[in-house]
Amino acid sequence: MVYKIKGVHNRHFELFDENDNPAGRLDYINLLSSKADITLANGNVYHIAHAGIFGISIEIEHNDNVIGTLKFNWKSQVIINFGDSETYVFKGKGFWHHHYVLLDGAGNELAIIHPDFEWSKMSHDYEIEMNPAHQDKAKNILLPLILTFCANLAISTGASGAI
Repeated sequence: MVYKIKGVHNRHFELFDENDNPAGRLDYINLLSSKADITLANGNVYHIAHAGIFGISIEIEHNDNVIGTLKFNWKSQVIINFGDSETYVFKGKGFWHHHYVLLDGAGNELAIIHPDFEWSKMSHDYEIEMNPAHQDKAKNILLPLILTFCANLAISTGASGAI
């Protein structure tokens, strides 16, 4: 499964499935914020925001319940946990982190995220390739939008060398 994400001014990102049907949106609260809302095509809304005193973890909430967390490690990776026993790793790959991958706990590649900067829109577009052999592990349509959030975070902090 290949998803396309089209961005506008690095604030609004719309997700399209293989048939170019809109499947969801990622909207940042304001330009310099790391707070965002994910709205799926079925109307479900998820909130993403920093948590804790030092802001080193990010919570994903749905109906005022934390359904997942994003935590940073010292290897410039994001550890994604949805509260189940499975933990995912988002990390840069390639020279200068030209693209990103999502790995499961066993190191299997679940997704590849290809960023593409569009100068005319001053925003990134993305293509996310989900590995069909691991499609059952994907958290439906929510996961590609969370990966978009992680890629935006990685790109915005890329100058410092760490996520």
